[in-house]
Amino acid sequence: MLEKISKIFDKIINIPEEHINDGWFNIKVYFSRTIGNGWMFILYLISVIYILVKVKDKNKKCLLAIYPILLSFIVFCPVTHYLVDPILDNTYFRLFWLFPVGITIAYAGVDFIYTFSKKYIRLACLIGCITVIMLCGKFIYTEANYTKVHNLYKIPDEAKWITDIISEDEEENKYVLAVPEVVPYMRQVNTDIKLVYGRDVSEMYVWWWPTQVKNGNAKEMLPACKKKGVTYLVLYNNVELNDLTYKYGYHILAQTYSYDVYKYK
Repeated sequence: MLEKISKIFDKIINIPEEHINDGWFNIKVYFSRTIGNGWMFILYLISVIYILVKVKDKNKKCLLAIYPILLSFIVFCPVTHYLVDPILDNTYFRLFWLFPVGITIAYAGVDFIYTFSKKYIRLACLIGCITVIMLCGKFIYTEANYTKVHNLYKIPDEAKWITDIISEDEEENKYVLAVPEVVPYMRQVNTDIKLVYGRDVSEMYVWWWPTQVKNGNAKEMLPACKKKGVTYLVLYNNVELNDLTYKYGYHILAQTYSYDVYKYK
């Protein structure tokens, strides 16, 4: 046990300077992406200061004010980034989710409202707090973020159609290679469907899909699919394959507005 602890300390003491600089740079990038335009973060800081000064309950003060302050020393430390980031697999930004932003702002706002005894003043403060929060945030229910769908799963309609097509087919081994736009949704509907790539789809498709699928390079893509035992392909229907798919055993099964579904026979 002591040997493991000493190794950890040796690792911390002997961190190369370039790793410290890289860690600090990455932390700043993650933080800038987390806080957005920054106004909500300023409101959060004001709420923490308010709780430190005004709230007398020690438990609430520790949870909503002292805990975030102590946590910030850990999260914003390049040494922590150096030690933890490899374990988190480059998802260090998730540590910022540990800060209780929403709860702190809500509690500080409610506590501030109840410092007044008259109801009409409380109502005015409530309206003021809601207005401030709205101005600091950003309306997310826009066409850029949301698309109207017509299925109970609330996923893109074509993804639901494709999943139903594959699910209802008689093939037992449902091993699918699909385009990135469809992959995140298929197993939400049917967990029996196995995918070649999962949540790392954005990384895996960097080298494979742009060069093979978007260029219609069937000579490279289809033999690899056959070798892997892929039974279904979901491809863009606006891509002309440069070789006949049935040569490799893949035949068209169904089509939607944007995609072609192939089945290996």
